[in-house]
Amino acid sequence: MVKAVGRAQISAVYHSSKIAREYGVPVIADGGIANTGCAIKALSVGASCVMMGSLLAGTEESPGEYFFRDGMRLKSYRGMASREAILGGGRGGKSGMRRPQHSAHAHGVSGTVMDKGSIGLFVPYLTQSIKHGFQDIGTQSISNLHEQLFTGKLRFELRSQAAQKEGGIHDLFTYEKRLF
Repeated sequence: MVKAVGRAQISAVYHSSKIAREYGVPVIADGGIANTGCAIKALSVGASCVMMGSLLAGTEESPGEYFFRDGMRLKSYRGMASREAILGGGRGGKSGMRRPQHSAHAHGVSGTVMDKGSIGLFVPYLTQSIKHGFQDIGTQSISNLHEQLFTGKLRFELRSQAAQKEGGIHDLFTYEKRLF
């Protein structure tokens, strides 16, 4: 939205990984990893690992203070390319020094995230979810997944909006989304 250029994250990871593979260079998917499904998709198109900034931001161990709003326990979050991080300086943003940047334009996000508890409880949930995803795909490791991708054995299917709606939570007046 800021630069009006770029490529969809999944396409960027796939095309980058095709070239990086020729040179034995791993690819990191950074941005857009909102849940374990996103992580599995990124790994499935060639990423060797994923960054989970906003996904891990609400944990007790992440920087920031908790506060309550509308009865919910929240924590402030700022992406490292956000205006707040650029102007706030270091990791905790307390130094007041400006980070060196190639561009004066911020293109990251900041906001609030819900309390996710301790990372000691959250990471095992993430790990198990990714293992289940790999099991459903029929693969045992990231390297095996990449081999399936680049030999054409791994196949993807586009899902219509109707299929996405049907596959999600529907026909409930209210629901609570607690994953672990």
